[in-house]
Amino acid sequence: MQNPALLVEAAGQPSRRGGVVFVRCPHPLTGPYGIVVESIVDTLERHGRVVRFSAGARSAPPDVDGAILIGTTEMPRPYPFVLVDTLEPPAGVCAVWADRAAGVQSLVTHLRERGHRQVATIAATHDGGRAARRLLDRADPPTAVVCATAALGLDVLRAAPHLDVAAYDETGVGPLLHPGLTVARPPWAAMGRTAANALVALLEGAGEMLRERCPNEILTMVNAETVNILTSEDND
Repeated sequence: MQNPALLVEAAGQPSRRGGVVFVRCPHPLTGPYGIVVESIVDTLERHGRVVRFSAGARSAPPDVDGAILIGTTEMPRPYPFVLVDTLEPPAGVCAVWADRAAGVQSLVTHLRERGHRQVATIAATHDGGRAARRLLDRADPPTAVVCATAALGLDVLRAAPHLDVAAYDETGVGPLLHPGLTVARPPWAAMGRTAANALVALLEGAGEMLRERCPNEILTMVNAETVNILTSEDND
């Protein structure tokens, strides 16, 4: 498929009920958001929809029947739309999302199922190395740590390599890090497919407003090599 960043109009033909869909993503497509866009475009093409993509425009072409907005609602929406985001959207918005809080909790559950009873969490606002050293100075130091970002997790692992470290990773860099980390991440491709299918159902009058939180994926890492993939539902 073409690079989504260069996509102006997909090759699919509109269905009898119309089919022009505007897809807007103001984020760089070199990482996970590119996976989302590619998944959306592929799904819409299979439904025979014409796709018009923009990385910056806040107004859609006049002949649009619906829209998928990725990480933003900053545009007029006089037609059906679906939001794809990493934060829970406001009430009344048709949306698909996977949020960090749920991902962090799934990692805590995952580590406890691996036998850890002392699991600490470190927020994105902290210095990873300093926080790890403070935790180790406690009378009851943790045996595992969950971090809000992959970069933070790597800092903790470097400061305390004997700890079992896991992190939430929205950037897609987790599998590239060394030492490796266990990470939870949004299921980017699944979120794109779900959003596209939900919009098509709305346009064809066969669906209702969807609000779906997708379970985060958990990747168990060993020296930056993926050895196991789970979803957070597997740990419920």
